[in-house]
Amino acid sequence: MTYFFGDWWNLALYILICPLYVGLTCWLVVIVIKSWNDIYDFQKNEISKSSKKNKFKLFKAFALGVLILSVAFLLTTNYINDVLALKESNEFYWFLTKIGDTYELRAIGIYYFLLNFSLLIVTLIALTFFMSIYKLLMKIGKALASREEIGTLEFDDIKGKLSAFTEAYIVTKGIIAAYIINIWIWADSPIGKGTTTNLIIALALLTIIGFFLVSFPRYFVELQWYKLKLRVSDKNILNKSYEDLRTFRIKAIAQVLDWVFIGGFAFYAIEKIFELIGSKG
Repeated sequence: MTYFFGDWWNLALYILICPLYVGLTCWLVVIVIKSWNDIYDFQKNEISKSSKKNKFKLFKAFALGVLILSVAFLLTTNYINDVLALKESNEFYWFLTKIGDTYELRAIGIYYFLLNFSLLIVTLIALTFFMSIYKLLMKIGKALASREEIGTLEFDDIKGKLSAFTEAYIVTKGIIAAYIINIWIWADSPIGKGTTTNLIIALALLTIIGFFLVSFPRYFVELQWYKLKLRVSDKNILNKSYEDLRTFRIKAIAQVLDWVFIGGFAFYAIEKIFELIGSKG
């Protein structure tokens, strides 16, 4: 049996790592709520010149809430099944109790799984809010790709209006770095070695989000602006170089996070996924 004070993996996660990514998620939610309308108005009025109105649909919000709860419920259920299956290798945790040949959840075990369920919801909320601003950036990039002239639009205008996105971008990278540490600790723990399905899902999703999803809208807007400058015949445009939406500070923080955490994670994740699939088969 793994006792509470000997379970340094969970102690490290719930004392340090989980509060870190919950706090960063709250920061991300505040950024998106405060800036979404401004970025949307900029995209509609300055970039695409669209008269179409964006209507809030209650059904979509309800469906998204149901989806978040359903995914969290399914993953938590799978996690409970994997943890309870550890008894087959004569390992069980402080939140279980052995009565004869059976294992039952203690009261603290119910709290433990409810806590994990809540943290999964926080994770899905972070992804949802980032995707909402991601969608806006993609619209801006597509609008730039369809423009035939620059007019009075300048890159400094775009950079200033999208400063909230670059802040959300670096906060999301911080969340990903926290989740990478979470996965390293989880994978090393006895629970992580037994909960292979959820760990495979976490490794795959974090690799996709960390390497492709977070940076893609920024690259897309920058590239479409660069192509627009090359496409137009305005001789007053002297700076035809590739320009970056990020400030120097955000670039520096992003590079540190990429080098220390995100850079080598894909190789670790791929190797770990194959190892887990092999052990499961």
